[in-house]
Amino acid sequence: MQKKIAYIGAASLAFGPKLINDAILCPDIKGWKLTLMDIDEVNLEIIYKLANKLNAQHGQPLEIERTTDRRKALSNADFIIISIAKDRFERWNHDMEIPKKYGIHQAKAETGGPGAISLVLRNMPMIIDICRDVEQICPDAWVLNYTNPVNTLGYGMEKYANVKWIGLCDGIFGTLSGFGRLFETDRKNIEIQVAGINHCTWLQDLRFKDTGENLLPRLPEMLAQNPQFNPACQFFFKHFGIFPCPGDHEVCEYFSFGRELLDKPGFIYEERVRDRKEHRQYIKDLANDKPGIDPENLGVRRSDEIALDFITAILFNRGDRYPSGIVPNRGNIYNLPYDSIVEVPIFVDASGVRPLKATELPEPVARHLALYQLVQQLSVDAAVNCSREIAMQAMLLEPSVNSARAAQKMLEEFLEVHRDVLPGGWYR
Repeated sequence: MQKKIAYIGAASLAFGPKLINDAILCPDIKGWKLTLMDIDEVNLEIIYKLANKLNAQHGQPLEIERTTDRRKALSNADFIIISIAKDRFERWNHDMEIPKKYGIHQAKAETGGPGAISLVLRNMPMIIDICRDVEQICPDAWVLNYTNPVNTLGYGMEKYANVKWIGLCDGIFGTLSGFGRLFETDRKNIEIQVAGINHCTWLQDLRFKDTGENLLPRLPEMLAQNPQFNPACQFFFKHFGIFPCPGDHEVCEYFSFGRELLDKPGFIYEERVRDRKEHRQYIKDLANDKPGIDPENLGVRRSDEIALDFITAILFNRGDRYPSGIVPNRGNIYNLPYDSIVEVPIFVDASGVRPLKATELPEPVARHLALYQLVQQLSVDAAVNCSREIAMQAMLLEPSVNSARAAQKMLEEFLEVHRDVLPGGWYR
């Protein structure tokens, strides 16, 4: 029987083109069906046109279709990729600006800070709705989620849904590239082990793949010689004795003073809107064969994303090891809560995902992350149950919030500005 990948949110600029490209360039899934689904019909058509162009260049290895009907997309699916957002940058800007009114300057407002709580309230119900459809339509399918905040949404998928899932993030590849530059080698020659929570993992092993040389003893010297290399992460390395990953803007989300360590925040609305417009035009021009457009890697080579590798590792029982997966902890990081969601290396074969046991984190780091994990859990419970009481608990425990009045005001403003995309249960 023909295998099928359903891609929910296929018009995503961040992941759509490269994941579609990866599927077309993956010889192991030749003959499969790839269903592209998005509610944005205009941009879905652009992505569909680009997908057909790339597919034709390589002899039509896939059967590609598109739809705005999610249940149709999920019919007979074996694997589901999710990368969704609603008015992403416009709403993200609200999540950054509202806390500023109360003296809270966030690093990025995506995985930590009051703005991240707001994001969970919006994205968790959408993910749960998708999971409900999966339970009914294709209960044996694997769900691969790229939607942020990946770590937090993992709580909801584990607690409130009955699906096979994995959270994926491309931050680990930036980490590999960064250490490759630092040690003047190809990033593919860098082997690392990190453990923690998504966007705030901690380096436990670092070595050259070809020689096996342990690079951790050399790290302090290399960092001292390269002060421009993730200076905020170097700050934490100096004070905690362990290097955080994947980069300054992500790690600083998990510290109430994080913005202080950055030259600029990780989200600037005007820049993101400009870049989105330019990238959207680039994809449109590429799909329409406009002369002089450089396809870069599209149609040439696969990206660093592991989604297709994950899929084929399960299907063909390959037993592959990957440096990063967002999964239930269950003791893999001993001094983080057993029922929490963590990011650790994973082993994948036909039986599914096996997280690889990590070393304990330094106790101050573990205690700090555990508080954020609690805020994430409360955010999920609030989102699923439309509970202002639980949402307030999350706001009050968020480390950057130092005023009960501010917590209440921010929550009310988040619920009002995002009213049109939040469940009606919030307003009864």
